[in-house]
Amino acid sequence: MKKKVLLISAVVIVTIYVFTYFGGFTTGKSLDVNEFKAYAKSVDQISTPQEYNIIALGEATHGNKEFQQLKLEVFKKLVEEHRVHSFALEGDFGGCEEVNQYIHGGEGTLKEIVQKIGFQIYKTEEMMQLIEYIREYNEEEEEQLNFYGFDMQRIRYSFDALKKECIAEGVNLSFLDNFIIDGQWNQNYSYEEKKDLLMKLKKTLELKEFIVI
Repeated sequence: MKKKVLLISAVVIVTIYVFTYFGGFTTGKSLDVNEFKAYAKSVDQISTPQEYNIIALGEATHGNKEFQQLKLEVFKKLVEEHRVHSFALEGDFGGCEEVNQYIHGGEGTLKEIVQKIGFQIYKTEEMMQLIEYIREYNEEEEEQLNFYGFDMQRIRYSFDALKKECIAEGVNLSFLDNFIIDGQWNQNYSYEEKKDLLMKLKKTLELKEFIVI
């Protein structure tokens, strides 16, 4: 019994030491904020070299509104003074194309359209404000802004767009009727069957002289 008590006490002491060493219940030691003053600039001071075509906007955390608000402020500056005319983010490719259609006068509401980007962190008031800014800009300016997503995890909106264009071009997609169900792959198909159907679709489009990447 005595050995058991000693063992438990030792484990508790080690746990407390490790916990406090890594900060405990506090936020830990803060860095000297003065170190950042040499690098930090206000949005008004932003400039971009002429030779760059892509500007990355990072964020220290996902989901907090302050970074999203700052992103919109920076984007406005880049659009209005630094030749930027497209906004891209890690969102669903097909869903963001729905957003792109909306900002060019498409139907729907902001709340509906922001749901299509695909991730919870984008279903915010701040993202709706960014999308609304782009739509209003496009209503007034001849040179239009665009909105893109470069995440390929989801297929619902991409497949819907593909079907829409194929129908418009008279491409028969009846062989895909059960391929996608409620925006998801039909799990009754094996990997090889999925691959074969997609290759058949690719060949069908090539016969229509579509450009297929």
